[in-house]
Amino acid sequence: TLTTLGELLEESWQTDKPHVIMLADGGMGKTTMLLNYCKETDDAVLYASAENLATCGIGIEEYLRDRIYEGDKELMHNSLLVKGTRPTLTLIVDGLNEVDGRAENLFIREIQRLNTLNGLRIVVSSRSNFTLRYSMTGYRPTTLQPLEDDQISSYFSTDEWNRIVGSVSLHRLLRNPMMVTVYKEICPVIEEYRNVEFLDWTLPVKNSTDLFHDYYVAQLALMMKRGAVEGGKILQTAICLRSVLPDIAYVYERERRMNLQDKDFREMLSNLVQNISIHEGEFASIQEFYRQTELPNLNTLSVTELLITELRLLYRENGITAFPHQMYRDYLSAQWIMRQSENSANIEDLWNS
Repeated sequence: TLTTLGELLEESWQTDKPHVIMLADGGMGKTTMLLNYCKETDDAVLYASAENLATCGIGIEEYLRDRIYEGDKELMHNSLLVKGTRPTLTLIVDGLNEVDGRAENLFIREIQRLNTLNGLRIVVSSRSNFTLRYSMTGYRPTTLQPLEDDQISSYFSTDEWNRIVGSVSLHRLLRNPMMVTVYKEICPVIEEYRNVEFLDWTLPVKNSTDLFHDYYVAQLALMMKRGAVEGGKILQTAICLRSVLPDIAYVYERERRMNLQDKDFREMLSNLVQNISIHEGEFASIQEFYRQTELPNLNTLSVTELLITELRLLYRENGITAFPHQMYRDYLSAQWIMRQSENSANIEDLWNS
């Protein structure tokens, strides 16, 4: 049984399927495993996020040529032409499922051309098997396995673990590493702030929707925990979590994006903040708790500071603003759609659009 990515790649290289496609649902640890391999291997390796490349308008071949071979296409081909006992270079393309069909098609064409370079090993991660869509040979599909009980239980106390195994649905949910991380982080927050009226925890947690809901409720609780935080700041946080962040997520998801260039993000956020709609009484319980008669005015700078610097629910790096993981974006986008459904006079037309 192969237990590490390195073992899998080494074995595959000696076969007629030297390339690997890593398959797993969101949160199963594909990116973490690939980045750890980059750190640990002695082989030459180049990591590329498919979504980042698409956002920046860069092709896989261009990225490979410029980063490794200083833009020299002939040098790249000559260096990677012959297959040896070890690959000359391993190219990792992470998250092919995170781009739209057009970008995927362009990337697949590039990958097919790169497959002719026998010294190059290609590893692709995806939620779905793209080889079925494009009839590609030379790829060995491998699926990440869910966590076993001994792995899950190591993160929790005996009492916590007993509660987990006592719930079939929660036990099943926590076979996903990301779900374990989120659940572990929010459990102590829930215990401390369980009886605050406006923190609408969904308990018991039965599925990923419940878990992500409680994760974002916990962000508001953590803002309260900082101490000496004014009611206006708590209201601003609640509005951003309830309204602004789902709006952002829907824009990203609609365009099949995880990243936006900073200037595009600023323009998008400015439009969203100007058109934010808050229903009367929506935050009344928080206003009463903090004796706040008025809701705060939102502006682009304060929202950016809150979401990126203080709450870190978005991150900004190398000129792009992004969600930390696709699952956060998808959950929040679904929340936006559900809120529109609640307020729509014609739900059928809304869903068709």
